[in-house]
Amino acid sequence: MGTKTDEYLASLLSDSFKREVDADEAVWRSLPFFGAMLGLAIALLPQIYRSAAGTVELPWGALIYTLLAASIISFAISAWWFWVVIRPREYRYPPSDRAILDYTEALRAFHKGAGSADEWDETVRNELRTFILDEFAQTTTNNRRNNNAKLRARSQVLLFAMAGFLVAFVCEATILASQAFSPVTEKTDGGWSGRKQAGCATAGQEGGRSQSPLPASAARAPMGLGRRELPAAPEAKGGSKGMSDSPLPSPPPSPPPPERPAPEWLKKDNSDQPREHR
Repeated sequence: MGTKTDEYLASLLSDSFKREVDADEAVWRSLPFFGAMLGLAIALLPQIYRSAAGTVELPWGALIYTLLAASIISFAISAWWFWVVIRPREYRYPPSDRAILDYTEALRAFHKGAGSADEWDETVRNELRTFILDEFAQTTTNNRRNNNAKLRARSQVLLFAMAGFLVAFVCEATILASQAFSPVTEKTDGGWSGRKQAGCATAGQEGGRSQSPLPASAARAPMGLGRRELPAAPEAKGGSKGMSDSPLPSPPPSPPPPERPAPEWLKKDNSDQPREHR
């Protein structure tokens, strides 16, 4: 093999090896961006699920849950491709300087004495050059295969993550549209739920529930069910008042109290007592 050809191959394989090393570093430098995308998806999906939790009774409830499931599946596929990017792979590198020196000494010991010193030295140099070129070729081929797999997986991460975000935004827009165009919606702890009005109009809402006015006939509770009613006062003949305008008769006088009996000693004649002389 000529010297010029060997020099060209050495420079070519060396540049190829450096390009593969740079490509591997570029993949690792971009991983924080894709990790942040998946973290944002983990924070976004529970919010959308809580918004969609109360839309089962809404007109587009099935479509909303279908879009939410499609978004979750897209992010799951993206996470799997992210694992493909970061999983361990076997990379090869050229032999170390110590290994090259040991191999050179082994070649010199093998070819020493075969012809003149210049002849066996040139043979050792050619074999060593061939060995180094072969190591660079195998190393570059192995690393390029790994880098191509990582770059392809990284593009899949971006594709499915973008698809997941797009479907998630469409799902949220569908939730808002379904709530806007539903007949009546009221907010509960689990989300938004739609209810159709039936019967008479509601009088007001209290605590999230609608109350309908009671009919006039049901305003008074029946007798004997926890309430007692007094009979109405009779109306006078001359008017609509409940009481007569004539004064009420005075009550009869109470009888006098009975006399208290006197003691026996007071019943004696008072003649025994001394009389006053004038």
